[in-house]
Amino acid sequence: MKSSFTSSCDIVKDIAFLLSQSRAGSEFAERLLTVVAILRQQQRHVLTYVTAACQAALHNQAPPSLLPVAESALSVNLRKAA
Repeated sequence: MKSSFTSSCDIVKDIAFLLSQSRAGSEFAERLLTVVAILRQQQRHVLTYVTAACQAALHNQAPPSLLPVAESALSVNLRKAA
């Protein structure tokens, strides 16, 4: 049985392939894969970030930052969100 990490990678690759059938799709896939790579390097949860980014876009707000967050600030933000 595949690990969830491997399954997630396969899903992302499948989505990227489907999106790469047009120029706009290719650019979107490149950006999404870059975001995924950055978040994984920072050991941040990808779905949490993407959800927050989509919610910000729906409410005409600034998207969440991809810059690394200090541990103490992250803890404070997580407590506020709960």
